[in-house]
Amino acid sequence: MNRILPNQDRAVFASIALGASLFIKLILKLIMFFKTRSIYEASTFEPEQEALTNIVTLSAIFVIIYLALLIICATTFIMWFRRAYANLHRIGSTFLSYSEGWAAGAWFVPIGNLFLTYRIMNETWIETQDNLKPDSIHKEDNGLTLIGWWWGCWIFYNVVNYLLQAMSGLGYGTARLFSAARMDLIGEIISIPACILAILVIQRLNALEQDMVDPAQTSDPIDHLIA
Repeated sequence: MNRILPNQDRAVFASIALGASLFIKLILKLIMFFKTRSIYEASTFEPEQEALTNIVTLSAIFVIIYLALLIICATTFIMWFRRAYANLHRIGSTFLSYSEGWAAGAWFVPIGNLFLTYRIMNETWIETQDNLKPDSIHKEDNGLTLIGWWWGCWIFYNVVNYLLQAMSGLGYGTARLFSAARMDLIGEIISIPACILAILVIQRLNALEQDMVDPAQTSDPIDHLIA
């Protein structure tokens, strides 16, 4: 069996990335909302081309920033998640249903990412808790309810966000852009609980992982007989 790989830094980076992305996206979408509203309220049935150009430019900048943040969040979270599951393989846990690669790959499987990642997260929590040191203060820390709430909020956010994006296509000109900005802001507000719960899951599982028995620090019983 191999030594457990450190995962605390990855947990910190993933938590910071989630929190920072949520904050920055809220600020950007608030800017978009108030910008489009001011132009929409000032415009007539034939809005000025310059006003429309400004909003389109701002929207393009927002999309670029959003995609960059999305990549950072996804990368840091998946790196942490994969190592947490991989460490269970390294200590020889026999009740794991997937290879360590699936902890990363499952996120990219259409439809499957709605339940595979949830199952792997549950397994990670259960198996990590089962391999805690005897004197760990986290022995009775049951986080499966927290994971359930997190995943439920995440699914709810994605469904609602999809519907809001469909509704944002109503109207034309500045009216349509204002509708899109309003729906984006509502969707981002809905994502707040999912983001907070994700950070809590990372922090609590990280606390458990630091108390997990490291096979490289344990000795074989036969060593005591030889000694």
